[in-house]
Amino acid sequence: MEKGYIDFHLHSTNSDGERTVEEYILDAAREHMQAIAITDHNCFALRERKISQGVEVIPGCEFSTTYNAFGQKKEIHVVGLFYNGVEDSLNTIFDDRNRDVYAKAIIHKMNEVGLPMTFEELQASPHLGRHLGRMQIAVLMVQKGYAKDVDDALDHWIGNSSPYYLNPSEYVTYIGMKDCVKKISEAHGLPILAHPYHYGYTEAQIEAFVADFRSVTDQPLGLEVYYKKYSPSQMEYLRKLAEKYRLLPSASSDAHKRTHAFMKGDYSLYLRMKNAMGWR
Repeated sequence: MEKGYIDFHLHSTNSDGERTVEEYILDAAREHMQAIAITDHNCFALRERKISQGVEVIPGCEFSTTYNAFGQKKEIHVVGLFYNGVEDSLNTIFDDRNRDVYAKAIIHKMNEVGLPMTFEELQASPHLGRHLGRMQIAVLMVQKGYAKDVDDALDHWIGNSSPYYLNPSEYVTYIGMKDCVKKISEAHGLPILAHPYHYGYTEAQIEAFVADFRSVTDQPLGLEVYYKKYSPSQMEYLRKLAEKYRLLPSASSDAHKRTHAFMKGDYSLYLRMKNAMGWR
């Protein structure tokens, strides 16, 4: 019987996480993790798989994509896992993206509601990664005294459920979800539909969405079934969808902060992926 656990959705300082890749590896070793994937937003923290401290570390990325359905244009996230390394062809996914437009729009909105800040302040504020997004703006808001902590800034000002939320797909040109899935598959990666409950869909819409995701290719696809923030009943619903639509279940904490714990998914999930993908 295999020992250890997996977590295939982690954010490092390369985008908007608080831990470096090396810190993740050390923490993973202490927590008896056997395999993890670093999946930063729209960039790669590493491009080759490696084993360190007894932990297998898989290169990955959380791709932002655009999806039109149910009369709405949404930003949808697709995690890509690249067991055999990251091919250069994947860089074209990011070519048309203006990474600053969305951050500038949020800052403008905060100025409108009486919270003065500038993009130049954001650029000058301490951050380790290349990504300038909501997490970095939240940190700046804390520094300026507009919020008590990052969660407060997200909950009350700039997060998905806040009254001043701006839909990023209205400001940034993302690759279409289906095109992204095809490119990941063509680069011998495994596309995984990330956190399906995050997009404001009903469960009936989630199923239609999952079915549409499955229709993109006959190649193996995955679904984040075991997600740290979901209830047992939500995860069971997703498990049934994964079974119905022949999707490989994945385990995800979507960790950003140092305090975020690993999901600790069963290692057998990884074995299923390796078998389906022919990863050796």
